[in-house]
Amino acid sequence: MVIKTGKFVSLHISPIESSAIQPNGVDLHIKQVYEIPGDSKPSLKEDKRIHAETINLEYTPNGFYNLSAGKAYRVVYREVVRIPNTCVGLLLVRSSLQRNGVWLSTALWDSGYEGRGSGTLFCFSNLQLHKDFAIGQLILMDADKPDTMYQGNYQHEGLDTNAEIQDDK
Repeated sequence: MVIKTGKFVSLHISPIESSAIQPNGVDLHIKQVYEIPGDSKPSLKEDKRIHAETINLEYTPNGFYNLSAGKAYRVVYREVVRIPNTCVGLLLVRSSLQRNGVWLSTALWDSGYEGRGSGTLFCFSNLQLHKDFAIGQLILMDADKPDTMYQGNYQHEGLDTNAEIQDDK
């Protein structure tokens, strides 16, 4: 297993800030936070996916989201990610979140995925989280080139228009 350098990863992220490039990955930041209410009733099966309802959270005038212990939050990433055809991507929680009782759950990004992904924050403590905070580090690892690239339900997720897809390339 070969983990790519942060410089390599940065070629597949937009927008990119030089301060986000780490030795072996790139920091991803918050675009928006949504609360996932405990009484939401998602339903998942292969041909029909009804996702959990979410409540849009607004940040305070000084730029903080107030997250509560015992709740889950969907976080959409600011950056658009493009996983190369010969890699897979993983987003790992920033240690500063983990040290404060907050965990970020993410999934594997397959070869060929493009979009502005999201993850789930689980809060085990109350936290003020700044709207511009880097919450995870994307790493890319070598993978055998698959016969087909990712074309699943979440291809181009979080992108508002086809123009945005083209503009960010």
